Amino acid sequence: MIPMNIWSRRLAMAGAMLVLLGACVMQQAAPIIGPDGAPVAQTRQGRLSGVAEGDILHFRGVPFAKPPVGDLRWKAPQAPAAWSGVRQADMFGPACMQRSSRPDFKVSEDCLTLNVSTTTRSMREGGRPVLVRIHGGGFVTGSGAGEHSADVWTAEDVVLVTFNYRLGALGVFAHPLLAAEGPQSGSPQVANFALLDMKAALEWVRNNIAQFGGDPEKVTISGVSAGGEAVQLLLLMPDARGLFARAIASSGYIAWPLPETPVEGRARPPAPRDAVLISEAIASRAAGGREPDSVSALRALPAESLVQAVSGFHLPIIDGRTVPGHPVSLFEAGMQAKVPLMTGGNSYEGSVFPSSGVTAQQVYDRLGGQRETITRLYASDFSQSEEQGVRRVFGDMRYVLSSFLAARAAGERQPVYLYYVDYVAPERRGATPGTPHAGETPLLERGGRSATPDGPGGVMRDYWVNFIRTGDPNGSGLRAWPRARAEAPDWMIFGDDITAGPVLSEKLQALAEAEARERAAASGR
Repeated sequence: MIPMNIWSRRLAMAGAMLVLLGACVMQQAAPIIGPDGAPVAQTRQGRLSGVAEGDILHFRGVPFAKPPVGDLRWKAPQAPAAWSGVRQADMFGPACMQRSSRPDFKVSEDCLTLNVSTTTRSMREGGRPVLVRIHGGGFVTGSGAGEHSADVWTAEDVVLVTFNYRLGALGVFAHPLLAAEGPQSGSPQVANFALLDMKAALEWVRNNIAQFGGDPEKVTISGVSAGGEAVQLLLLMPDARGLFARAIASSGYIAWPLPETPVEGRARPPAPRDAVLISEAIASRAAGGREPDSVSALRALPAESLVQAVSGFHLPIIDGRTVPGHPVSLFEAGMQAKVPLMTGGNSYEGSVFPSSGVTAQQVYDRLGGQRETITRLYASDFSQSEEQGVRRVFGDMRYVLSSFLAARAAGERQPVYLYYVDYVAPERRGATPGTPHAGETPLLERGGRSATPDGPGGVMRDYWVNFIRTGDPNGSGLRAWPRARAEAPDWMIFGDDITAGPVLSEKLQALAEAEARERAAASGR
């Protein structure tokens, strides 16, 4: 038998070795400075050499999937290949294929890369909250580099991740020739490759972000416009569960009808919403009016031609797999991820109407039997001009209503916080009738620390940072932000003053009734 004092010494030695091992692990997690003075980080695929800007460390152009080219076009993203040695990660990768008039703007079909910004302190200490920003651009433009506000978020001890995803017909496409490649006969055809790219980027974050000082259990996904729509759809995407802990959806548009793939036992959607017809028309335009007769012919189409074949914004598709059904109906059925949600919009979302590809008649058609009521409610805008009236109705119906409906449906199941931005800088008053689409972003990134005269941006940022850290925007010194409830969907209103209360109540109710009637009619086809 071993005497108790020997057992005690052995236990003490084992404890000391565990402490030493923990110290070694912490030391390995700290940034390694290479011979050229650049920071180096380890990922599952290999080591990266980034770039330092003061105390901020950037790792750019990191592949999170294989290039979706050749036989991988219109397929789910594949895990990236490993590399030996140290890979340079000091430059943004090219953006995904899109239209651009800038000669210095590099685009490529080989574009699935991401960017991480952190600090020396975060990498040494670890456990930092992570903000994953999904860029907007109507699913036809944009890149992760455009969301790269690292100085704003790293200053708040937040690790920032941005990334590219496939756009236009390369990112959302439901051509029937691809159906035969489905995983099993008769299964729904995946159409939203852009959403699969987002999932792959989030999987990379889960697997690697600890090496950059981030906590994979404290990931917030965030986006504006198409990015906000993506956040809303990721909440509903079954395969994305567990990849994020909270969500910020700004100016998403789930209330706007999406194209659909045909469903067995139900009549095809009307032509403007038939995703197959839309995709066939895109392919025909890209092929110069010819109809591709094989998958190989589809994949042989030049990426530039596919880009040019899409006009206006490009909508995600209800494909039965990545988007299982109508998003609003899914929220109402409680099918979303039950994570804290912040969502909202701005007072003049209709500023984006001219580039949307939507006509005034389409706006009126969506109002159905509520048209007279709604135009009366917006009489002050229509008295200025029909154009302003249509823009205001479009913005509220597409963007603000979407946040309202999501919050009303989810508010009893999870923490939901609604916001509404109604601030115009003094020098812009008279030139614009409200906060434009995506106007909250510059406020958040450049706003001062008080509501006036610099605007509410600094206070907004305090709320946002609290939410990213804890899932609750409230904090010391801030006005209480109430949770949105189904029966009391109060909003936090950011204007010259910061208040809480109802927003556009009668207008949103009328718009919600019009949306519900249209959705019911569509489901009864």
